[in-house]
Amino acid sequence: MSKNKKNIAEAILKARERGVSDEEIVRIIKNKNPKKLSFFNILEKRGLKEGEILDEIIQDKKEESNPYSLLKPFSGNIKAPLKSKLKYVFLGTFLFFGGVFAFLFFYFRTPLSKEITERDFANFQLSRSEVAGIIEPSVVKIGYAISGNVEIEPFNINLENFHVTRSFTGETSVLPLEEIYWEGTGFVVDPHGLILTNAHVVNSDYIKKSLALQIFASAIMEEQINLIWEGRHEEAQRVEKRVEEVFQEADFQEAANMMRASIEGILNVMSFDVQEKGIVFNPSSESERINELTQEGFPFEILEFDLEWFYNYKDVALIKIEEENLPAAYLGDSSSARIGGSIYNFGFPATSGIMDTRHNFMRGNFKKANIFPSIRIGRSYLRPSFTSGVITALKTEPKGQFDYIETDAKASPGSSGSPIINEAGEVIAILSVGTPEMEGMTGDSFSRAIPINLFKEMSDIFSQESKGDYYNHFKRGLYFMHEKKCKNALEEFDLAIKGVNENFRAKENVKIFKERCNDLINIGASIDNRWDEMMKNLFGG
Repeated sequence: MSKNKKNIAEAILKARERGVSDEEIVRIIKNKNPKKLSFFNILEKRGLKEGEILDEIIQDKKEESNPYSLLKPFSGNIKAPLKSKLKYVFLGTFLFFGGVFAFLFFYFRTPLSKEITERDFANFQLSRSEVAGIIEPSVVKIGYAISGNVEIEPFNINLENFHVTRSFTGETSVLPLEEIYWEGTGFVVDPHGLILTNAHVVNSDYIKKSLALQIFASAIMEEQINLIWEGRHEEAQRVEKRVEEVFQEADFQEAANMMRASIEGILNVMSFDVQEKGIVFNPSSESERINELTQEGFPFEILEFDLEWFYNYKDVALIKIEEENLPAAYLGDSSSARIGGSIYNFGFPATSGIMDTRHNFMRGNFKKANIFPSIRIGRSYLRPSFTSGVITALKTEPKGQFDYIETDAKASPGSSGSPIINEAGEVIAILSVGTPEMEGMTGDSFSRAIPINLFKEMSDIFSQESKGDYYNHFKRGLYFMHEKKCKNALEEFDLAIKGVNENFRAKENVKIFKERCNDLINIGASIDNRWDEMMKNLFGG
């Protein structure tokens, strides 16, 4: 206790001994010590009366405490010594700047958002190599074979209307089919084994109707030769003129109907005793012999196709293999196709393979196909070919039911069923048929593709909602890679191939882009957090 305070306590005790009231003692102290007014005011605010205040002062005399012990409950209102004040100032400053540093540290180390606006994603265009990388695992090679015998009953052809009727004279002929084989392309549209291709790639009706067409044409030619042989040249010329009138000069619909009736008439006198087999080749096969590749392939089931596809040009089929977690391509909107727009084609042209037996068949060689079970092939046999071009025209098919997409992207037999892809990596059409150049004749090399929207309208099974995550994550990864947000990109690439069927080589394609991202990270060019982003904004790069 201070000396001053101790003297006040002794004075209070003496004053009480002389009979001075507590009120008078407090008044005297206040008058003689104006500096103590705040001290008395504080005690009064505690509800203490004069006598109790004086008792507090006297009691404090007996305690060993600091000079401000009476005022401890109100020490916040008393100025602390300078040394104590500096201690608290230093502590507050440390806590403030420490908090700011911690906030900035964690703020700038926070990974950048993985959100992508729909607008940014819609405007994101892939490079050619990126389109190839994202689509290639979805593209598959398809093989189909038919073998056996065909019995053809004798028939007559009316040379005026070309109707075919059975003949009750003549002998039934037998035509052997020694494994007629053809190839095509398809692409995965659903991770549960759904593959889209052309109907003529996976359907023996193509061979049967094509065979009937050739028998019909041969029968007319044979009739003309017989007339010439018999010296009936005028009749032979009349037959030739009638053929021109019907199949070259007549209204398309009339000629089409007549041709259809003729083909169906020939099919009615034909009996097929054949075996058929179709496979989707296993993309991961490393065999170098065609028979081994065939054994390693996946048999397929035809789920959907238009029964009238041979006549109405809706040459589309949906097939299924018993494999799961396939890397599905994304089907875009073919109504957005515009003349001059860049497109890509990914398929298996026969010219880069080992055979073209369908082309051989169409030239009339029915007995032997250019395939042998022991033939040796290269390991690139199951790698598709990537070509590019533009949309050259949007033309209405002959019956006026839909507009097909014409393109100058190079294609050939074997490419049938290939996806036509836009710059966003979306499939917008299915390659179906080529111009005469593809059939070995002269002319410009264009190909025609069926718009993907037609398939969407036809299918009762396919749903884009079940496409899986492969395409979405892969493209998101490419988007982040373009933005140099490589850690986000690597996460998306890993999600793209997570659980994907090993047979479809998706990991090989993703690996290339992951390596690019890792290179950017290693040289410090990756923008993975807010600090990286700030440095880029300040210094560019």
